[in-house]
Amino acid sequence: MGAFLFYIKNFAIPILVIVILFVSILLLTKRFYNQWLYRLKKKYRVIIQQFLIEIVIHDYDKQELKAKLKDFRKAIPFKRNWCKIIVINEMIRLKKNIKGDKTTIISLLYKSLNLNKYSSKLIHDFRPYKKCIGFYHFQMMKYTKGKHQILPFLNSENDLIQSNATISFIALIDLNQEQLSHVPDKISKLNQIKIMDIFFEIKKDYPKNLDFFLEADKSSLIELGLKIVTYFNNRNASKRIIQLLNYPVESTRIEALIAASKLYLQEAEEPILNKINIYSKKAQIKCYWCLAEIGSHSTTTYIKSSFKHINDPEIQLAAMYCILKIDPILAQNMASCNNEYSKMLQHVKSLWM
Repeated sequence: MGAFLFYIKNFAIPILVIVILFVSILLLTKRFYNQWLYRLKKKYRVIIQQFLIEIVIHDYDKQELKAKLKDFRKAIPFKRNWCKIIVINEMIRLKKNIKGDKTTIISLLYKSLNLNKYSSKLIHDFRPYKKCIGFYHFQMMKYTKGKHQILPFLNSENDLIQSNATISFIALIDLNQEQLSHVPDKISKLNQIKIMDIFFEIKKDYPKNLDFFLEADKSSLIELGLKIVTYFNNRNASKRIIQLLNYPVESTRIEALIAASKLYLQEAEEPILNKINIYSKKAQIKCYWCLAEIGSHSTTTYIKSSFKHINDPEIQLAAMYCILKIDPILAQNMASCNNEYSKMLQHVKSLWM
């Protein structure tokens, strides 16, 4: 016991004290370093912002621009990665707030300062979030040469990498059938919205060269095409939209129903009524919501005759909503003859009307 206490007193406690002191000094040093680095970044961020604004505002010739870039490199610790990150982030921030040809100047600066090489290093980093930052740099700087570096990640097993790579790749390519053949078979709803945001930043009128979207082999591209057609209110695609009501992939059929509803394609009423019984529960509900917008007397007649054969309560509510939208008097008459129908009608009115 005495030997044990001797070792505790003369070895363990001194070592423990030394470790605690070492860790404390290390943490304090790290804190002071972070505070110093924060002030340094703040200082150089101002210099970077002033330089970028000056370049965008003034029209310098080639020689003057080269001289400005040389002076800029000397004015900041450009070789430091943290400095490159600040430069790229400020470029992106400025690019979001300017329009027209001035955005091209920012992209040219990005390449002139060889910042694309830094973004490329990020893409080949082993950490997923670093790769995604690299993708984003290429996307925002419109660095089209970078699409070949992004291409291998379109089929990544990591969902985060695959998702961000897909968005950036589509932002950088020419929207044609050959380029889009590399896009994954499945594109999430969130990514479809992000892609459309990118698309609408570039296009103001409906691009006729994108009609091939609705004829694509991949359901993800067809669904994206349906969203585009709907957004631009392009009724010229009505024939193809109606054909897509028979598409083997359910999500595509549902997207076609949404498009028919928003474009008010009354010619889709009969095909929907002919197919509604073979659709899944989810698709049937969407059918009734669509028919509520485009339906006529044919729809109400169909629902009235088949309503008692509908067993699912959610489908019944959707059908009741459809009748109420097209013919409120008929809906009221049905409710007055049946207590269950009356409850459904009240439920529909309280929730959806």
